[in-house]
Amino acid sequence: MPWKKRQPGRKCLQFQEIMNKWWKVVMTKMLNVLLIHQEISLTLRTMLHLTNFQMTLWIIQRIRTFP
Repeated sequence: MPWKKRQPGRKCLQFQEIMNKWWKVVMTKMLNVLLIHQEISLTLRTMLHLTNFQMTLWIIQRIRTFP
């Protein structure tokens, strides 16, 4: 049977090489994005914390105003 003793062809190996290169590129890009995002998320987090704090204060005030 011809399909039983079929070895991985050149196309398959080329594809694997391309995938490895692409994976490395993607990983480096993802790491860069994550590093940038950490800085952004820190500022966002502080902003969110402030807004959450303000919201909780507002809710507490609203609850206090209720008879």
